[in-house]
Amino acid sequence: MKPFAKIRFFFIFTCVCVGFFSCDPEEPIPFETILEYDSCQYYYSGDRVNAMILRIAFQDGDGNIGLNSYEVGNGMYTGKYRYNLYAHVFDKISDTVYTPIIVPTDTGSFEDLVYAYTIPIMSTAIGAQIKGTFDIEIDSASVQNLQSSRGSKNGILQFQIYMYDRNLNKSNTVVTPDLSIR
Repeated sequence: MKPFAKIRFFFIFTCVCVGFFSCDPEEPIPFETILEYDSCQYYYSGDRVNAMILRIAFQDGDGNIGLNSYEVGNGMYTGKYRYNLYAHVFDKISDTVYTPIIVPTDTGSFEDLVYAYTIPIMSTAIGAQIKGTFDIEIDSASVQNLQSSRGSKNGILQFQIYMYDRNLNKSNTVVTPDLSIR
């Protein structure tokens, strides 16, 4: 073998080995669902916010996110587990103070405003690691209620969002930045 051929072979072999062995294997994802705020998209009617979509990133190490439609309200998926995604709405009162938005109930009492959703099954593979995003739509009627005198006092909201997996494990709570609805 010529001297330069040996050097070239050694250099290429070294680059291949360094490239192969320096790659970190993908970090395993924890079994608990981890949520992260991604973005908010506003929809306008004239100069007013008419609707908004909150995009939330998620990752789950065992892929047990979501419910089938026939499971909702049955078995262990009743009560607070009837829905598996919750978005609590807070009104910004001052630079560092947020208070829950309070709404009347059908019985005449009052409670914190919470949007509840059912996330469908994300993966049918048992133990599959999954990552992705989902959108939470705050529709026109909801935004109009938040803009009214019953809703936000100054038009700045914060959402605190969490979910339950199929084993009823609660995810972390993700907090959005201040979001304007004016």
